[in-house]
Amino acid sequence: MTRNVGLFSGATTGVNIALVSVVPAVFLLGVALALRLRRSRPRVYAGFAAEPNE
Repeated sequence: MTRNVGLFSGATTGVNIALVSVVPAVFLLGVALALRLRRSRPRVYAGFAAEPNE
């Protein structure tokens, strides 16, 4: 999965793995935060999809 990232970054394999790992880590952190907000602050969670007031 990180084989061609080295061509783009010019870094070592360890650095490339760290760079590629950031995206799924941030995604999972966002999902965890959304689930926590849905449970503890449902009004804030519902406001994410609400239409803005004009």
